[in-house]
Amino acid sequence: MGRKEDDIFKKLKREKPLIKRGDIAPLSHRDFGEPRIAGQAGRNPSRRMAAPRQELTVFGEEETIRRPAAGKPAVKPAASPDAARKPEVRAKSLHREAAADSIPIDIKRPVRGASPRRDEPVLGAEREQQRAKPRPAAARTRTSPRELAEPLQRERKMSLRERAYEDLTPARQSVALRPASAADAASGRLAFRHELKYYINYRDYALLRGVLKALMPLDPHAGPNGDYHIRSLYFDDAYETALVEKMAGYDVRNKYRIRIYDFSDEVIKFEKKMKRGQYIAKTSIRLSREECEALIAGDCDCLLGREEPLAREIYLLMKNSMLRPRVTVDYYREAYVSPFENVRVTFDKNIRASLMLTDIFDPKAPVVSVLEPGTMVLEVKFNKYLPPFIQSALNNVNAAPRSAVSKYVVCRKFD
Repeated sequence: MGRKEDDIFKKLKREKPLIKRGDIAPLSHRDFGEPRIAGQAGRNPSRRMAAPRQELTVFGEEETIRRPAAGKPAVKPAASPDAARKPEVRAKSLHREAAADSIPIDIKRPVRGASPRRDEPVLGAEREQQRAKPRPAAARTRTSPRELAEPLQRERKMSLRERAYEDLTPARQSVALRPASAADAASGRLAFRHELKYYINYRDYALLRGVLKALMPLDPHAGPNGDYHIRSLYFDDAYETALVEKMAGYDVRNKYRIRIYDFSDEVIKFEKKMKRGQYIAKTSIRLSREECEALIAGDCDCLLGREEPLAREIYLLMKNSMLRPRVTVDYYREAYVSPFENVRVTFDKNIRASLMLTDIFDPKAPVVSVLEPGTMVLEVKFNKYLPPFIQSALNNVNAAPRSAVSKYVVCRKFD
């Protein structure tokens, strides 16, 4: 650093700061209110000094602090009679604040799932614990229109025809029909399933039988030969509605029949089979042998005491439409079942027909074959879809294309 710069710094240190110099006063708002006179500018000590600032009050204190003007010593205000008490009041207020700060406050974080009300005060730890408990969700119940209409139906008297048909209107389901389940079977509700039928020969039967035995067990009701006998007595009205609708290809049709197994009267069912496109559903009632023989003879008074909707429907059809027995169908069924989608694959063999409607329990009743020797009917029934391992087994058979096989129509050709 040069010599000239050293002299400059030494000179600046000897100069007094601007704040300590008495000939320079700080600017005030009065200096900008009126124009200055040229003679008063500079270091003239006779120029008008700036007015002192206003009094300031610090956070509500009564004592004021006055800032003195430049160059004048500060003047203390006169002591008031209450000035001696102010330190005591100030000390008491500080003591209260310290006591308030020393109180422990237990702040609890909100519990997840609790929903306290804002309009209610907090009444202690017990109330907080009760609010912290999750509230049980309200059970949702669905009420069908039919359940809502039941009280209204009970108030008025219903005729026999209305009572018979109140539960018989089938649900119109076009694409996705409700599949069968164990709960539906227990409650008696209709459960629609897929049904596929094919005509096959003995060669296809032997090939498919060997494959299915390794995949699916036999029906538990099968006899020693692996099959059981079925006899069905089909009913039709005076207009041959079931026969005409089947031959005309109606998608919506019904069939009525009495079915027994192995010529025994232990299990006698009166069934109604409903067809809705490629879907089927069955509903049935159990009969005694006396009721079965009475219905075959055309006497339906035994159904008046029954509460089942199907019993009422059969009674009305026999009274109004002359529903009567038409033909008996005999065959042996070999069934394989699977719990997957409730699959059932059956072979109906040796299909025969009989027009002698005297005694369906007679194993020696005259019958006649209706199909060519070695020809049988393959039926595949399932709920929603056919499992792939069963579908691959069925694809190995060179069966005829799927056909609308009806044993009732086939056996009526001998009528």
